[in-house]
Amino acid sequence: MGKPGEQQLPEANPFEVMPEVLCSIPEKSLCHYTSATGLIGILESKQLYATDVRFLNDSQELLYAVDLAKQYLTNQPLQSKDDERKAFADFALKLLDTKDNLVVILGTPTFVASFSEENDLLSQWRGYCPNGNGFAISFSPDCIMELAKAHRWQLLKCLYSKREQDEFLTQLEQIAMTTPIPFPKELGPNPSDKPGLSALSFTVFLTKYGLALKHPTFEEESEWRAFRRVNPTATAISIRESKSSLIPYIGFPLTLNEHEIV
Repeated sequence: MGKPGEQQLPEANPFEVMPEVLCSIPEKSLCHYTSATGLIGILESKQLYATDVRFLNDSQELLYAVDLAKQYLTNQPLQSKDDERKAFADFALKLLDTKDNLVVILGTPTFVASFSEENDLLSQWRGYCPNGNGFAISFSPDCIMELAKAHRWQLLKCLYSKREQDEFLTQLEQIAMTTPIPFPKELGPNPSDKPGLSALSFTVFLTKYGLALKHPTFEEESEWRAFRRVNPTATAISIRESKSSLIPYIGFPLTLNEHEIV
């Protein structure tokens, strides 16, 4: 509770606000690369397979955004004489430095389906179409946006350049400063000061939207990601086999209703 007379900010759903740099709409068709076996499964199930982010091909993807945020938080306070700003950065760094904290903050499972603006990219054929046997399924911008909206998925364009990634982190901090969220009890006592609450907000938003940050070496992929957080007790999570493990996934529906397929 704040002091008498202070305006209280309402607790926010982390998906009600988003850094402006992520608010893009696709202007060209997006392609989903898959193997022949994968295509058969897609046609039979009328859905794409969206993978649990913890089981993506590159296990370092989630850590990339965290590493960028640590660099940002470490460097920015040196340019500021604001004690509150420094306290925010220190608290956020403590949250990001502990893997167990990140697991708690990430919360419910997050699943992602990937698309590319490129319809004939060698790295995608090699990555998703073994032995040269594969397909690129193309979706028009209107189609993919309609599907995402109808089934409550979010569509994000990945950011590769340092300028865009710095802009993302700056906007994320601005949002965190004005958007408090519930403090998970697993992290310990609820901080009563604004820097602590803002640091938690920053970290929560990072674990959600950091999926859009990718290393510049992957820029040719021009990737877009459809993602959704789910309640594991209320959502059917399936398992598929990979070369070395079992991968949790859910479906990204290709139908707008029971009978209509795009």
